[in-house]
Order: sequence, then C-alpha cells, then structure tokens
Amino acid sequence: MFWADLEVHEQALFTGMMSEHGALLVVVVLLSLVALGVSLRSLFQTYVTAPLRMAVATRTMLEANPDYRLPETGSAELRLLARTINQLAALMSELTQSVVVCSLDGRILLYNNRARLQFKALTDAALESGSLIGLGRSIFAVIEPNLISHALEQLQHRLSRAGAAPGGPFRHRYRCRPAVAHADGAGACRFRAH
Repeated sequence: MFWADLEVHEQALFTGMMSEHGALLVVVVLLSLVALGVSLRSLFQTYVTAPLRMAVATRTMLEANPDYRLPETGSAELRLLARTINQLAALMSELTQSVVVCSLDGRILLYNNRARLQFKALTDAALESGSLIGLGRSIFAVIEPNLISHALEQLQHRLSRAGAAPGGPFRHRYRCRPAVAHADGAGACRFRAH
C-alpha cells in the first residue's frame, strides 16, 4: 500500500535512501527488538516468576518447614507481601493456643503447629494414618457443622451491633473450647482452641 501510493520520483528517492541507510535502519530495528525483549524478560521475572517462586516458598513454609521465612526480594509489592506473610507466620508459630483459619464454607486456609499437634493427638486413636486437619480440608471433619453455623450466626449478630467486639466460645466433640472471631471483611473466621 505504502509503495503504491508513492510517485515514481518518490519511489526512486526512497530506494536510494534505503540503499545508503538500510543497514543502519536494520541495526536500529534489531536493537529496538533486543531492548523490548530485555524489558519483557525483566517484567516477566518481576511479575510472573517471582510471585510463583513466592507461592512455592509459602507452600513449603506451610507444609514442611514452619520456621522458614520468605526472602524479602523483588518488587516493592512482593517485598511487602513477603514481610506480611513472614509476620503472620511468626505470629502463628509463637501462639500458645491452637489456631485454625477457615473460609465460610469450612475449608481450612491456615493453621498453626499447635493446632496440628492438638488435632493429631486427638485423632490418633481414631485414625491409623493421616490427619483430619490440613490445608483445603474441611473443618467440619473436626467440629460439628451446626456448632460452627451457630457460632457464625452469633458472630454476625455481634458484628451488626455497633461497638461490639466480635467473637465467642462454643464447644465441640473433642473437648476443647474453640472461639470464633471475625478475621476479615470477606467473613473468614478463625477457630482458637483454649
């Protein structure tokens, strides 16, 4: 299209320019492509690879080595996220009470070592292998669903009252007194065994 729109003398001028400076144009285009490739690689490492490495390291911390802490490297956002995860991990590991964080549908999102040991001890007699508590597992295998529903209703009621501190104890079949407390705006709750 471009070539067909040019007059004959413009085509000759363009051909002459390209023969004199064509190599320079090719070099500029190649350098631009290399710079674009380096930029895209850097962006990919910063915003795709680094978060994936952080997810793997977080999974390692949760499942295999609770004392491991994430390196605070990468973009400012990732450093802040790693610092926050490390603070949460330190808090969870230092708690003297069992803590299990669940979604509203009862899926276990997080638990500390104290909870793992407590539920393992409580279920060792009932189970020969495995554990009732684990990431993604249902809290309803450990605590009766109607008790959790009742505790969540109480929590919602307390949240609806201005100035009331949400949370409260209830009992379940393993002789510990979990307490339910509001953990975030999405309604996730934590269960703390006393």
